[in-house]
Amino acid sequence: MAKKSTPILVYRPGETKPVRAGVFSWSPETRVGEFAYDAGYLEEREAISLDPMGLRFRRSVIKEARQDGIFGVFRDAGPDAWGRDTY
Repeated sequence: MAKKSTPILVYRPGETKPVRAGVFSWSPETRVGEFAYDAGYLEEREAISLDPMGLRFRRSVIKEARQDGIFGVFRDAGPDAWGRDTY
């Protein structure tokens, strides 16, 4: 199966329109995630790091092999299983 990619949009403080920060890619075969900031985003003065520890600003691809290949900041933003359990 091919690598899946999705653009990552960010709402900066005080703004009402999102901007594209970069692209997240994930491979079901390797279960490794990759994130690359867009070059234009890195050049913006108002750019913010998506995660100061795990996704620091850099021009190269950042890889994540832990947590099933999903960066922590993306895990936190996604839905979880809370409330789905039936008793």
